[in-house]
Amino acid sequence: MKKLSKDLRKLDNCQSRIATQILTRHANLQRQRYIMKMEDTPICPKCMEEEETAIHLLTRWPAFAKLRWEILGKEIINENRRAKSLKNCHICNEDKKMEKKNSN
Repeated sequence: MKKLSKDLRKLDNCQSRIATQILTRHANLQRQRYIMKMEDTPICPKCMEEEETAIHLLTRWPAFAKLRWEILGKEIINENRRAKSLKNCHICNEDKKMEKKNSN
């Protein structure tokens, strides 16, 4: 956590704003805009494969596959583990609660 804190302090204003948006799940992404009723669909307009969320962009968005591989040398989340981990993911559960609340 200390390393993350040090790394975040090195960012310029624009980079810091983007990191904050991603970490707080309030980035201007399709999923968030859909929850706020600003879009008709939460699906990523770039790849049309799944909802556009920070997790999607950072771990599964096809356009970043090469960059992820160069930095990490492997997949971030293996597909079998992803299905199991998403079932208990607090972020996903909070998103579902927010979506349910907004639909009422």
